[in-house]
Amino acid sequence: MDYSELYFAVSNNDERRINQLVDTIMPVLVSYLRATMQAELADAKDCAQVALIRTIKKIKENKIHKPGRLYYYLLSACRNHYLRMSDEQIIEFSDKIETYYAIEPPRQMDMIIDSERIDILEDCLKQLTDEHRNFINYCLRFPDAEAKDIADEFDITPNNVWTRKHRIIKMLHNCYMKKSNQ
Repeated sequence: MDYSELYFAVSNNDERRINQLVDTIMPVLVSYLRATMQAELADAKDCAQVALIRTIKKIKENKIHKPGRLYYYLLSACRNHYLRMSDEQIIEFSDKIETYYAIEPPRQMDMIIDSERIDILEDCLKQLTDEHRNFINYCLRFPDAEAKDIADEFDITPNNVWTRKHRIIKMLHNCYMKKSNQ
């Protein structure tokens, strides 16, 4: 998602679009806090809401100048609010800080997104015929295999290897695009 859309929706006072975007962004921020800080669900929701409210206020006050960095700004705002809240409640979170420094927060979000992508791709792989699934699995297991070796394995000509691989990848791509847009 392009988080700069929120910036432009707030700048244009498009309340309907702001509400749509907040509904989309909120679960991402909650997941981020749960994954990186092991936040409880209720705390994560509170922090995400506060971060969104403060961010929208800063946009309205013209204090955010790089809409393309809004994603990272929101993540930082969530994390910082959670840490402040934890301090105020006198929660011992030294192990959470160690986890935070062990895995960089932006990469953690990428890991969540990658996990979603893998789930979609696995579902698409299941929809292939057995023959196509076996072929693409072989190509994935042996990425350096030459066309002749693949042709021998599947009893096809080396010229057919590229064509079959291309068609299967196209089927997977179309399936992935359809499922990721749902």
